[in-house]
Amino acid sequence: MNTAPLPTPRHDQQAGHWCRTSCLPLANTEHPARAARHHARDTLTHWAANPSTLDDATLIVSELVTNAHQHTLKGPADLCLLAHGDWLLISVRDTCPTLDAPESGTLIDAEHGRGLDIVRNLATVSGCSTTNTGKSVWALLITHDP
Repeated sequence: MNTAPLPTPRHDQQAGHWCRTSCLPLANTEHPARAARHHARDTLTHWAANPSTLDDATLIVSELVTNAHQHTLKGPADLCLLAHGDWLLISVRDTCPTLDAPESGTLIDAEHGRGLDIVRNLATVSGCSTTNTGKSVWALLITHDP
């Protein structure tokens, strides 16, 4: 996972591409990964995402939120989805400023340590960046959705 800044959308009024955003606060949520998956699936269904994008995005959301929940003392802060043109940006911001991430292919055991590898394999590009309150771990999908 690289430590690059979050991609930002360009305004593309001529092409008719509008940004759609949805954020879900997850602090103090009893089951944050479940809540985030439902939110992502409902939001992307409303945005008419194709089934492949819907499945990949839901899995990415689950992995990023689970990582944030397991590795941040106060739990994840929020999930943000941003769609613009043919791409979807998924980001999970948490309160832990540490950007340490295991290298691709590093497995802890059969049950743990695969989340970021799954994200890397599904996303077009992924990364993490520091924020004023911690960090944001993100994944970008090229969707080819209408």
